Amino acid sequence: MKYVIHLILPLCFLLIISCSNRQKKFLPEATESTSIAIIGGTDAKTEIVISDEKSKDTVNYELPECYLWYTHELPYKNNDFRMWTEQTTYRENTQVINIFVANTTDDWWMFGRRWHLDVWNGKEWTPAKAKGDLSWFDDGFAIEKAPLLYCFHFPIGKYYQLPKGKYRFGKGFSMNNRKDKETVLYAEFEIK
Repeated sequence: MKYVIHLILPLCFLLIISCSNRQKKFLPEATESTSIAIIGGTDAKTEIVISDEKSKDTVNYELPECYLWYTHELPYKNNDFRMWTEQTTYRENTQVINIFVANTTDDWWMFGRRWHLDVWNGKEWTPAKAKGDLSWFDDGFAIEKAPLLYCFHFPIGKYYQLPKGKYRFGKGFSMNNRKDKETVLYAEFEIK
């Protein structure tokens, strides 16, 4: 009986100490790319967490429909806009590229889900070979701020076959004061 008390009493004491005043902060787990976890409520900013099974990448998208990863207000104004890739060269079998778009005007932009990829065949730009049939919704989203830097996180390897070559990524934007006129911006990169 003496041994039981000496054994049970310390175990109870350790259990009480380990459970007292310790609460784990809720940290959401990323879900598989086939499902989406929505975290937040009506009184807080809603966060959408998506995990891509192939690239083992977890991204919190600001606007998941358009693969918009994040935006950042720009402290300067140049009255122009441009688009570029995070790197100029990527490896074969690249799954995701980051595209940056700087709008340094006072006009905020509208954009949709649509984007396209072209490949240089030695004479002209032609559509890159898709892995299947592709169709994009023709819709409009906006973040009503300018000047603004946009960062998109596009899963190009999911939709296109990407052998070595020179590529051009294209996406359309329209300014809020000229909704009838769309500007298509391009960013070139290579796959080696």
